[in-house]
Amino acid sequence: MEKYTGFSGHASLATVGMWMKENQIWDRIEARVQIAQKVIKHTPTDKMKDLLINILGGGHGIVEVNNRIRVDKAMQLAFERSACAEQSTISETLNASTGENVLEFAGALFSPLRGR
Repeated sequence: MEKYTGFSGHASLATVGMWMKENQIWDRIEARVQIAQKVIKHTPTDKMKDLLINILGGGHGIVEVNNRIRVDKAMQLAFERSACAEQSTISETLNASTGENVLEFAGALFSPLRGR
């Protein structure tokens, strides 16, 4: 991951990104959630991460991703993202998701943390 010395209006959320990395949250999600969608630049779980960052950063809809997260390099890096997916591709991923994907996602989030 590249070093970045810029600023973010949501810098306090960086601790959430570090906690998620430390507890391997996205590793568990990537291992369990299989959204049937081809990958061009960002994986479906990368797009879900971008959407979560948007929500944590105060976004009220997918439409805010481009102006809230894509322009905030510090937030992207705090959540181990080197770039942010475009809002329309995030929307396509949500549309491609099934009820089974929701259950997979919930199972990954609510399974006991490793080592605890």
